[in-house]
Amino acid sequence: FLCPHMPDGKKRKCAPGEQEMNSRDVRELNDEEEVADCVSTSKLAGRCLPRSTSIPCYMYMIAATASLNSVDYGFDIGVSSGVALYLRETFHIGDVQVGWFFSLVPITAGIGALIAHWVSDRFGRKGNFLGSQVIGITGVTLCALSVSYEMILVGRCLVGISMGIGMSIDPMYISETAPAEHRGKLTTWAEMSTNMGIVLGFFFNWLFKDLPENVNWRVMLLCGIFIPSLLIILTLAFMPESPRWLITKGRTEEAKRVLRRTHPEGADIDAVVQSIVEDIQQAELHEATTWKSVLCPAKQYRHTVWLAFFIAVSQQINGVEGVLFYAPTLYERAGVAETKEDQFTLTVTLGLVKVIFIGVSMAVLDSMGRRPLLISGSMGMVLSLMMVSLGSNRDLDVGILAVIGTFAFVAFFSIGFGPVCWLYASELFPSTLRSKGMSLCVLVNRAGAAFVNLGFLPLSNLLGGQAALFGLYAAITAMITVVAVVTAIETKGKTLEEISAPKSQKSPEGPLRHGVV
Repeated sequence: FLCPHMPDGKKRKCAPGEQEMNSRDVRELNDEEEVADCVSTSKLAGRCLPRSTSIPCYMYMIAATASLNSVDYGFDIGVSSGVALYLRETFHIGDVQVGWFFSLVPITAGIGALIAHWVSDRFGRKGNFLGSQVIGITGVTLCALSVSYEMILVGRCLVGISMGIGMSIDPMYISETAPAEHRGKLTTWAEMSTNMGIVLGFFFNWLFKDLPENVNWRVMLLCGIFIPSLLIILTLAFMPESPRWLITKGRTEEAKRVLRRTHPEGADIDAVVQSIVEDIQQAELHEATTWKSVLCPAKQYRHTVWLAFFIAVSQQINGVEGVLFYAPTLYERAGVAETKEDQFTLTVTLGLVKVIFIGVSMAVLDSMGRRPLLISGSMGMVLSLMMVSLGSNRDLDVGILAVIGTFAFVAFFSIGFGPVCWLYASELFPSTLRSKGMSLCVLVNRAGAAFVNLGFLPLSNLLGGQAALFGLYAAITAMITVVAVVTAIETKGKTLEEISAPKSQKSPEGPLRHGVV
């Protein structure tokens, strides 16, 4: 690194007494360049010291702990697909009742989402983690011990409320805590954890399938209480509160202590705090603190707020949860898996494919950016759904296309809409609206999921089979892709405050500046 005043251009250390680089100079350096901050203070005695960009172990630990919440959510998706097969036999229920078993969770998650912002703003992000897990454990236990179909539905309502309260919290918590240059990768842990939970659910379906009837599905469900119990313990043991929430409560020094532990050594924590304070002040200036500000955002926030809502609902109306929940039934009706063992084997493989490709997305999200992955993944989903549609046509006798198509579909979903949806939602709202905005994103997302889950089997029968249903999903996803091409923006490398700043205050290039992490 060349120090500022070097006419000969040769490398050397800054001599004591040379002109200091002020914080404004530091911020104007592009983050993509490998530079070091030359800061002359009494402690550094005028020496040029490189700024570390590595993620502290503490940040990894709290991101992993927060992501357990998503593991729990994914586990419910995975295990429910197998449990539903046994509920048909135990309680002698039909397609509509199975649809309600799946759909009550996203429907009641909407109720949880409506109070999630209040819980997060009043009791903090940690309070959200704790409250949602306690409710979830209660609901899962009630389902596992049910003696009637109606009792299961009550338990599913509690599970849904728990998910509605907690569904947005881990990506929001990680995004508010992580350094900007690593936020995409770390926030994507939530989506990776959801996929790991799905695979665990599929695995426990397969593991306990040979237990006695009326026992196997209960054991499958009871396995779902261990992850939330572990999250409660770890939250109480060492997780800090979100620094941005602390600043909104006037606890600035406490926020600085958290940021020093979660950001790389040498990061300008004072600049980080100042940017958060300015973002809060700017939002208050434009009165961006109320529900009206979310539903009818001011002009300077309108595009990002509406984009977050669009991506949240679009993530579900492409039929992804229908594919995951009804995977065993889908393969059976496509004629490629007649036995439960074959159906569970295919669903476990489906989950593994999903995990692998979310790993691919994690590796490139902060380098390639959000927009390219969102659009390319959406295009791939359209082609995959067309394959599933063709493979589901029993007259063509190409059931293998349904298998390949579902695998390709979850792969492209895991590259694009899967991780980008909640990353966008956690990035696009200003600090004062983030918890409310995330709550509404969960609400519209779960509404889309409820529509898909409740209507999957009845709509398939109404349209004359799975082939027409997946053709419909392909058409919907194609329209979503067109809108995404027109409206999606790039947020990689920017701080949360830069993203939500009014356009007049944004840099036209939009690179991340040193000193604002």
